[in-house]
Amino acid sequence: MREVRRLSEREPDSSTEIDETADRQRVCPKCWISATLLLMLGLAILAGSAAATSLNHPQDQALANRLTFHLTDMATGWRVEPPSKSSGSCKAIKSVKSATTAEAETDFSSSPDLASSVVGVLSTHAISKRTYTNIVSNLRSCMVELLAKLVLSSNAKNPSIGEMSFPHFGDQSKAWSLQVTIQGVNVYIDIIVVRIQRAIAIYLFGGIGSGDSYQEVKLVRKATARA
Repeated sequence: MREVRRLSEREPDSSTEIDETADRQRVCPKCWISATLLLMLGLAILAGSAAATSLNHPQDQALANRLTFHLTDMATGWRVEPPSKSSGSCKAIKSVKSATTAEAETDFSSSPDLASSVVGVLSTHAISKRTYTNIVSNLRSCMVELLAKLVLSSNAKNPSIGEMSFPHFGDQSKAWSLQVTIQGVNVYIDIIVVRIQRAIAIYLFGGIGSGDSYQEVKLVRKATARA
């Protein structure tokens, strides 16, 4: 289980920084492939059918919007990316799009790092609790399934996923860290699932090496505090 690190615990190394710069330029497109697979799963579970109903649930839509990452949350140099247009699927995790009353998605990048958020508000607390349980119970197996596709499509190697030590947020929360080697470069994807009231939020971070847990916690804290 990966422990949360603070920025002060990192030891700078100029030679490492030079190597990482070259790696970032080389692996950036492949990094986005793995992140996109994970984001598509979140969209498949929560988003896609809420557009027609969100007008009838303005308070739910406002909640969904508040729980996403905002550009003002991000450090200087991050930019807005267009929303994902495709969706994936995983047999083990049931889609609840038909019970979604509102949804929102935001995506940001500071090449090759990324931060994304997908939020769905469900029609009842009972459905939100069942959805959260279903996601956290099956996420690892679904990630293995999606990683298998990544290995075939981009010559990735050594994929692994495990639980990550992360502070508690909302009513329920859980976090995972995914690692995969692409063209000899270690790529990470950190994913945090949070249930707040009737909302399910999926927060995703990706990049080279290992995640900056301090900044990840800071961003998730900002988003969930707006509930």
